[in-house]
Amino acid sequence: MPTDDATTSQRLRLRIASNVAAVTAVCLLLAAVGGFVAAQTFTGPDTTTEQRTVATWTTDGELRHGAVVQRDTRAFDAGAVLRNRSVYFSSVTPTLNGSYVFRHSGDAEPATVRTDLRLVVRAVEVGEGESVLWRVSERVASERTTSLSPGDEFAVPYEFNVTAQSELAERVRRELGSSRGEVQVRLVADTAVSTTVAGEEFAGDRTAALEVTPRGDSYAVSATTAGQRREPVTERVAVPVEPDPVARYGGLLAALVGLVGAGLVAYLDRAGRLDVDPETRAAMELARDRDSFAEWISTGRVPPAGDDRVVTVDSLAGLVDVAIDSERRVVEDTDSGTFVVLDGGTRYEFRPDDGGGDVLGPVDGHGGGTETAPSDGGRPADDPLAGDGEEPPSADE
Repeated sequence: MPTDDATTSQRLRLRIASNVAAVTAVCLLLAAVGGFVAAQTFTGPDTTTEQRTVATWTTDGELRHGAVVQRDTRAFDAGAVLRNRSVYFSSVTPTLNGSYVFRHSGDAEPATVRTDLRLVVRAVEVGEGESVLWRVSERVASERTTSLSPGDEFAVPYEFNVTAQSELAERVRRELGSSRGEVQVRLVADTAVSTTVAGEEFAGDRTAALEVTPRGDSYAVSATTAGQRREPVTERVAVPVEPDPVARYGGLLAALVGLVGAGLVAYLDRAGRLDVDPETRAAMELARDRDSFAEWISTGRVPPAGDDRVVTVDSLAGLVDVAIDSERRVVEDTDSGTFVVLDGGTRYEFRPDDGGGDVLGPVDGHGGGTETAPSDGGRPADDPLAGDGEEPPSADE
């Protein structure tokens, strides 16, 4: 039985011949997709628009602070300047001074800047959130400029006596009759700025604060600023679109391959070039069926029919159905190539070399088998064991 005689070419031809419509459809779909992709690269717009930054404007603010030592000590000489320290000593540096500095840079025109400095004395109670119990505020400085060029600094100086502000807080506490809360002295800098950048007007506000916390013989200082801010100026500009060579030429190639493939399949089908001779087709289909039902098939040598009644089944699939229903195995006889199921006194056979019917053809019941008289050692038709006028058992029984 030539179950493995088919070449790779014959297998491929059989697959294509069995699925001509599907293969042609896939080729045409490939051609359509490739043509569409290639057409998009040829007919698409030559330019596209993008947002580009054409100018930038950056602003920044800083609170500088320091104190001058009022008298000589072993640690500091009188007149020494202490700058940007986190803690100052009240007895030798009672007065805090410094400046709020604003600067801007970038592609801006000269800016208009106004800065107001306020001194706020307050008592706060810290819990889940900061609660202000009372406050006293006064303006200490205010300056304005209309011509601050990019890269320049605008500085507003300040000076206040921390000890005097602490005494003010104590007077307020006595007036209120309560010492609740922590006393804070805050220098607040409010800045308004406006300018023009690349023809576009910008305006904004900034706030910075210097926190001063008296602690008896010293006071702690910390600065809080908004940090550096960057304002971009953008505009929509047209930029050329570079065609994707992979999409363009890959699409053309896919379209060409799809069209040639569809035409070639149609030509080979009409010319009969896909035909496989029936014997080879049967062998390939049997091999495929044999692989599908391998778990139900064993190989060996099967004895002659003898007195068994023989039922010939038209396909291996039908014989496997018989084996499943009768809880038997299919035995492939290595000498004759016949597939056999032995069920009591009945012998079910599938002979691939008989040429009787399609190997994968439709089956009836347990394979649509038909009973034939045994050619060698079988029971004659008038055998009394066959019963009075009864037909031999079929695959359905």
